[in-house]
Amino acid sequence: MKNQPGGRRILLVALASLFFARPAGAGKDSYQQKAERELNGLSRKIDDFRAQSERAGEKTRDEIQTDVQVLQGKLANARQELDHLKTSTAKEWRPFRQKVQQALSDLKQTYGHAVQRFHSKIGGTQK
Repeated sequence: MKNQPGGRRILLVALASLFFARPAGAGKDSYQQKAERELNGLSRKIDDFRAQSERAGEKTRDEIQTDVQVLQGKLANARQELDHLKTSTAKEWRPFRQKVQQALSDLKQTYGHAVQRFHSKIGGTQK
């Protein structure tokens, strides 16, 4: 039997995948840590936003409080989705990842809109 160049390549790829293979839960753990850092960062931003809105004029403050309440609800939802991911098995975590990603995306988008609205209000006559 002749040595085939393609056969060597397949063997090398197979060996490399065995050598560099991560444990089944490694992707889950890595993503979970990343999502937790992102959630904690967004939580701090929402707290800062709330503090800024409290220094605004009364009308602006009242309007922004609604945004803050919505943000807190979306933050709680994202934390709940992350909790579901944490309790999932290493083999079943991917659908939960999509839910966490969607909740984070929704939270970031809502936060961005709320901050824009706040800056447009304080940039006008309301200070």
